[in-house]
Amino acid sequence: MSDRIALFACRPQEELLRELIKDSPFSFELTVLPMTLHNDIDRLRAWLADRIACSEGYSALYFCMGLCGGAVKGIRGGRVPCVFVRAHDCITFALGSRERYMRLFRQVPGTYYFTPGWLEAMKNREADSEQFVLDEGGMAALKKSLTEAYGEDNGEFLFEMQTSWIRNYSRAMFIASPRSEKPGQREYLEDICRRCGWEQVSETEDLRLLEDLAAGRVDSGDFLVLRQGYEVYETGDDRVIDVRPYL
Repeated sequence: MSDRIALFACRPQEELLRELIKDSPFSFELTVLPMTLHNDIDRLRAWLADRIACSEGYSALYFCMGLCGGAVKGIRGGRVPCVFVRAHDCITFALGSRERYMRLFRQVPGTYYFTPGWLEAMKNREADSEQFVLDEGGMAALKKSLTEAYGEDNGEFLFEMQTSWIRNYSRAMFIASPRSEKPGQREYLEDICRRCGWEQVSETEDLRLLEDLAAGRVDSGDFLVLRQGYEVYETGDDRVIDVRPYL
């Protein structure tokens, strides 16, 4: 059996993971998911299933992913073990545990979470399209495209509709550490908060989940191992995801 491990991650985790796997005892091959897949859960699920089907030559597939909007629900195991993270989404990777994620989520609802990787993806227009409207350039581009396509009044109405979700949030949380934060990111987020009317708060990043993944320490309750004959399902409890046999 090969000792090669295929590692799949999104753009916001790429830089940190490349740094971590340099010191790993395993031979990882990192593939970065196209960010556009996040706009279509069915396409993302199909992309993941295709990666599992094309696993020849690897001893395992590691997915730096959790539930991710339901994209992993129904994913079936293949010829080699597949590892997923028991998490709702990649914000858990920055916070270090599901427990911390849920504690912060429950303390102050209406919080939009940012990491250095996500801010870079937004600035480079590689993040989810929803987030493009958060910065000044994205808002201006959306309004311009809508007014050009539908006229000024209709375009203004559609712009208000498509950005109304911003009012569901009251603050932005920046989860970072000196290891990952880049110059100018706090100022970039401050500008977003001013225009959105959000309070800005910070939390310290905890990379233990990513460190464990890169070190191959995936036998704890923080990770899910999917094998042939089983599929992933959403548990609805603190486990987030688990596996069950399929017929």
